[in-house]
Amino acid sequence: MPEKSYSRCIDCEHIGKKCGGPDFIVMETAKLSEWCRLRKDFLHKSDSKWTNAYVSKQADVSLTTINRFFAGDIEDTKLSTAARILRVLVNGTWGQYPCLMVGNDSADPAAEAECLRLREQVSSERAKIEYLKQQVAFQERQLIQKDEVIDERGEFAVKQSRDIRILSALLGVCVVAIIAALVVDLLDPNIGFFWVSR
Repeated sequence: MPEKSYSRCIDCEHIGKKCGGPDFIVMETAKLSEWCRLRKDFLHKSDSKWTNAYVSKQADVSLTTINRFFAGDIEDTKLSTAARILRVLVNGTWGQYPCLMVGNDSADPAAEAECLRLREQVSSERAKIEYLKQQVAFQERQLIQKDEVIDERGEFAVKQSRDIRILSALLGVCVVAIIAALVVDLLDPNIGFFWVSR
């Protein structure tokens, strides 16, 4: 069950006028995504037009992005994209949330500064994530190279084992032939594989 501040105003008619709403400015992106999905589901119950496709058209955001956003896949979602989706879901009335429209003359300077700070923080976190992705990719390449070396050594070991078995078989055949020749010489000295009787 969502916490109170998080679940406020989902069923309000005009957010920002009759309802204070959650603090969208500092809300975590995952919670914002969940709030928007709950809001869209509520609106859909009242009016079936409120589908992902409708929100996509109204917000001028691709349907793929909308689907991912409502599914909670928000890793690559830009703040401006989230703002357009949110604006549609609050029926285009911003009320006390001008910060989401950074650059607007009516924006609260403190809220705008907070938005810019959050953007810088997001940018920094994305840079860290990108660095970690590069590290993971490097480690994966290292593991692939080690696997290739292990495979090569395994193939070499298999080839050596096969060669040893072939040589062992040939040596066994030679030993059996020599023993057979000696036995024949002992039984019939006149044949003389190795010696003949005088």
